[in-house]
Amino acid sequence: MNYPIFGFHFNNTMKKHIILLFLMLINLAGNAQNANWGTGSPITTNVNSSDIDIFVFEPLLSAYIVANLNVGSNPIFRNSDGVIVAYGSNNSMMFATYDWGLHTWKQGSIYIGSTNAKILTADGIVVGYGSNNDMVYGIYDVNLHSWQTGSQYIGSSNDTITVADGIVAGYGSNNDLVYATYDVQLQSWKTNSVYIGASNAKIANSDGVIIGYGSNNDLVYATYDIELQTWKTGSVYIGSTNAEIFTVDGIVAGYGSNNDLVCAVYDFNLSTWKTNSIYVGNTGSFTLSSGLITYSGSSSSGTTGYNAGSASWQSAPTTAQCKLLHYGIANSSWVRMRCMSFGAGSFSYSCGDGHQIYRKEGWKKYTLSNSYNVELNVTNGTNNSSCDAIIDITPGIEENHLSLFTIFPNPASNVIHLKFPNPLSGDLKLLNYLGETVLYRAIINEESADLSISESGIYLVQFTSNGKVFSKRVEVIN
Repeated sequence: MNYPIFGFHFNNTMKKHIILLFLMLINLAGNAQNANWGTGSPITTNVNSSDIDIFVFEPLLSAYIVANLNVGSNPIFRNSDGVIVAYGSNNSMMFATYDWGLHTWKQGSIYIGSTNAKILTADGIVVGYGSNNDMVYGIYDVNLHSWQTGSQYIGSSNDTITVADGIVAGYGSNNDLVYATYDVQLQSWKTNSVYIGASNAKIANSDGVIIGYGSNNDLVYATYDIELQTWKTGSVYIGSTNAEIFTVDGIVAGYGSNNDLVCAVYDFNLSTWKTNSIYVGNTGSFTLSSGLITYSGSSSSGTTGYNAGSASWQSAPTTAQCKLLHYGIANSSWVRMRCMSFGAGSFSYSCGDGHQIYRKEGWKKYTLSNSYNVELNVTNGTNNSSCDAIIDITPGIEENHLSLFTIFPNPASNVIHLKFPNPLSGDLKLLNYLGETVLYRAIINEESADLSISESGIYLVQFTSNGKVFSKRVEVIN
């Protein structure tokens, strides 16, 4: 099909090249990771009638790499933190991210049904719901180089799904609050659920804590203890009518017809929820901000917060606390940063390589083998807490593997010569600026290889051996 542009007609291939040229001119990206992180660089989109073209800037090629999500007619999508999720008339939630180790797009899909479809993405996680009545979700594990997906049944009506700070949560006609988080160490999703009742249901998801309320008249809450690798849950009765619930900065608070202000915080130092109850009388109300709960009612008014030093509730703001955890694997430049905290809603990582990140958790990519002192600062606007960790990136990460082979000459003409330091075996690919494989050959115990190429351009030479990927950029001028 031809498309008119400025009065001229272009086919799909020509149109795609024009879009790529335009994107290269504006150069929206250029780094493998940005401050609002999930997995990688920002994704640029172009929506057609039945599919979505997605682009990411590849520094090795100095060009944009394009892929396509064929979701069907009436496509909708959400695009955040290096991950895109989309839905259309094919009734599947489709998702994609660009793998910077493999230098290729990685896609996945899950059927969610034909009606009432909802899709979300945040912090590198995708979540969706449709007429199959399941909350479905996925995250791209950059160490496994694959999407890790899961699902939980939530029911057919009153469906609500959320995603924030690494946690997905949902509620529907099954009357359960269901939730999950991805444990990088276990390389699997950790799920849980709690009954909240059939009517007047409310749920909230913020700063690593999820809460819910329904006709069981309890405020229920949960957080995932990363060190114990288990969900820690609790509940407090708040009454049957006019219930209000909030969670901010890891603090939980609620009020209902029992006329008590109830509050809770998960103290990771003690590995338990610490609760408090204050009788405020009828016509009670409260606000929760900057680690402090301010309340008033017919019988009492005041403020309350949690003191980490004495492990007790006090009249002053909550004292913020943090613990920095990090997980990676050998021979990888990626690290999963995770923060255990309470009393804090703002997070700032100083990664030791000049990179600042403002998110509670996510993937961090280092480019050099080194020992990095990472500092994490958390704050609730009233007080803050700092913690740090030493992260050792060992030799063997992708960028340092570039010395595995040499290319000459560069620029080249007609033939590209590769030299290995010793006999090697693996798969050799040549990719063009669209990310398409234009040449492939198997390397079997060889010390050198030659690749013939007739068209001028910028190419990526990609060699895969023993599960590791090595890449170099080359220019061909004919």
